[in-house]
Amino acid sequence: MGLLERQGMLDQLDELLGQASGGRGRLVLVRGEAGIGKTALVESFVAGRGGRVWWGACDPVTPPRPLAPIIDIAVQAGGELLESLADPGRHRIVAAFLGLLRRDGGPWVAVIEDAQWADEATLELLGVLGRRIGQMPAMAVVTVRDDDLEPGNALSAVLGDVPVSSMVTIRPGPLSRQAVAELARGTGIDPVALHRATGGNPFFVTEVLAGGGPQIPPTVRDAVWARARRLQPGPLRVVKAAAVAGPRSEERLLAAVAGATGHDVGECVRRGLLQREGPLVEFRHQLALGAVAESLTAAERLDLHGRALAVLRSEDEPDLGALARHAVAAADAAAVLEFAPRAAARASSLGAHRAAAAHYGSALPYARQLAVADQASLLASYAHECHLIGEEADAAAAQQSALELWQQTAEVSVRGRAMSRLAAYLWWAGAGERAERVAADAVELLDPAQQDSGVAWAYARLAQVSMLSGKYAIGAEWGNRALAAAETLGDEEVAVHALNTVGVCRMCAGDEEGWALLEESLRRALAAGLEESVSRAFNNLVASSRENRRYHLFNQYIQQADAFFDEHDLDGSALCLAGDVTEGLMDLGRWADADSRAMEITGRGQRSGRVQALAVLGRLRARRGDGDPFRFLDEAMELQERYGGEATYPLRAARAEAAWLAGDLQRAAREIEAGLPAVTERTNPWLVGEIGFWASKTGLGWECPRPPAEPHALYLDGHPAKAASAWETLGCPYEQAMCLLDTGDEDHLKASLAIFQLLGARPAANLAAVKLRDMGARRISRGPRPATAASPAGLSAREVDVLRLLAGGLRNADIAERLVLSPRTVNHHVSAVLAKLGVTSRHDVAQAAAGLGIDLRQPDAL
Repeated sequence: MGLLERQGMLDQLDELLGQASGGRGRLVLVRGEAGIGKTALVESFVAGRGGRVWWGACDPVTPPRPLAPIIDIAVQAGGELLESLADPGRHRIVAAFLGLLRRDGGPWVAVIEDAQWADEATLELLGVLGRRIGQMPAMAVVTVRDDDLEPGNALSAVLGDVPVSSMVTIRPGPLSRQAVAELARGTGIDPVALHRATGGNPFFVTEVLAGGGPQIPPTVRDAVWARARRLQPGPLRVVKAAAVAGPRSEERLLAAVAGATGHDVGECVRRGLLQREGPLVEFRHQLALGAVAESLTAAERLDLHGRALAVLRSEDEPDLGALARHAVAAADAAAVLEFAPRAAARASSLGAHRAAAAHYGSALPYARQLAVADQASLLASYAHECHLIGEEADAAAAQQSALELWQQTAEVSVRGRAMSRLAAYLWWAGAGERAERVAADAVELLDPAQQDSGVAWAYARLAQVSMLSGKYAIGAEWGNRALAAAETLGDEEVAVHALNTVGVCRMCAGDEEGWALLEESLRRALAAGLEESVSRAFNNLVASSRENRRYHLFNQYIQQADAFFDEHDLDGSALCLAGDVTEGLMDLGRWADADSRAMEITGRGQRSGRVQALAVLGRLRARRGDGDPFRFLDEAMELQERYGGEATYPLRAARAEAAWLAGDLQRAAREIEAGLPAVTERTNPWLVGEIGFWASKTGLGWECPRPPAEPHALYLDGHPAKAASAWETLGCPYEQAMCLLDTGDEDHLKASLAIFQLLGARPAANLAAVKLRDMGARRISRGPRPATAASPAGLSAREVDVLRLLAGGLRNADIAERLVLSPRTVNHHVSAVLAKLGVTSRHDVAQAAAGLGIDLRQPDAL
């Protein structure tokens, strides 16, 4: 019997494949609960399509198998993709995978099953594929179990970046009563009761029917065991072994683990508990695997994992991840120490750093069995992976333990390098003062030793933590020493790092030569292929241009960075710029863009740029009067207080502004007073000026410790109109209007009101309107109608525009053309709309918007 009630979906898939043959590919998301028939639908669709289909699956194992579906596909396809995995480099892997789908002879279909279990490397590749597939002769069919997809899951963030024109969602539903009755015909089971008990879930229905009895088991687990318990001992051992051996196993290996025969495996297949896929044997469904696994006793699990470990380690090229997992589950200490670090190194090389950290972490309980130096190396490797995934406290703790071990036996150079790495981890963990001390101790320890790259790195890291702490003169001094040592040693990575640090320090000290050094660090990093250094260079160029209000450079560097990261498919690296970009967009009056990017950052849960994004969200809520700004500003302060003075006072200005706009002058003054001790003669003049501006607005008598930047200096010297003109020249409309607000001139106040209204800055617009009324002005603009001034779900006006076009079925490119925006900006808006509406698919936005009462008619139809 064919699939019931699925023909419409199969026709839709056929139509999409036809469009792909013309070069208009799609990412098709097949979503639904476990057992709803996602895999059966996809199998029916690809049946008979032969060699144009590649099939891979993510596995429900912990830690996840890095690039699991891509490895599956590589084994099928061979060629460049398989070769790229042998000598892993993610750029080559991504290029080889995309090349596979661009080949002549398509259209090609790539199936990726159970993406809810995907590791970070697979997710990154999936994001790249989603953005490229619209111009490829291919389809990517991705199945997702909704019941395993938690809110904020990384997969949702990845899918949020796929252009709406490139993604289609299909949701198989439960079977109807009529379909269940057709399946149950002749079995003696009441179809109405069967439908009620199973909810029409196809897998549950078929398991009950396959059980053969008149009773309907209450759960899937009971249904599976209704079949398994009737097996003879040999086949039953096979089923139990399959539950621990992994999602898919070679038949001979499975028989060896179970201590059974090939005939026993065949009996499990004949009974429908297992199925063959080429040379592999697997459960017919993950629900069946889970049911059997849950039934095993602790002793059975221990024994079966031990047997699996013994069988796999005898293979010529075993899966290191599987060996490590079985070793851990079997509590075999020697095997854990042998295989977990190797599995971690492999995962790290593929970009799966969470899996790498998990593998290293699984070995730590047994580390005391190693020699002291090996214990320290294991801890240091774990610390590095924790740092890469943003677990800085764990990184610092592990590196500290490694250092304590090395201090017992290691030579000076090893201890010094460990200390300098610890300093970097400590700073990112929020222990800034201790980081400076440790970095200085590392230099003191290593300085008398022979000059090598370890010494150069010690200088570079002391320079970096000094720079991050606002000690620019010290940072420049040590950065120059690092640069000199690196040039002598020919160590380009240290040289680029030091150039970057010195450039920032000189920039912040007011030395224009800093720009040239930053740009040189970028050029050299690009030439040497130093990805992390390229990211750092772009980040500091964007941050420095924004902090110093050089918006022509800000826009230039953003465009360069976007082009580079797009070309090299480096989504993760591009995220390092996000916070600075968000602040710059807010400065330039592009509030909708800033809000969208900030929502994207916070929705991803990423560390980089989070404080800045929260500050932007808080400021925009305060400026627009559309929510509680301190919901975001409090979280930002809690995170940033870890880093101390230089890092917290910019947030004080944001908090003071929010309080001032709410009419709470006392709180605004307290916020500024709390930040004043950290503002010194070294502080950036623009930040000094911002603190001075709000100190003046709140009535505090405070003298700036250094001359503030020109617009702030003009305002503080009693020339608000000239200050407004300076802000206008820079392109900062909100700051311009805030200065015009204090001129006392009617025309200036009307101009201020117009700017506030255009931006949607209602609290400040109300203040301008009150001042105009107090001076007897006539014809005061009322601004936008209340019906259009606010939106449910916190959507900005621009986001509502995007939502309406999105609901109308327009592609991202069409939306960009209609609204005169860049495609990347539209992508950010779409991500923010999805996040605010609480949906993960573009095809759900219309229903979610209707539920919130958002009018989706175009403005000319209202």
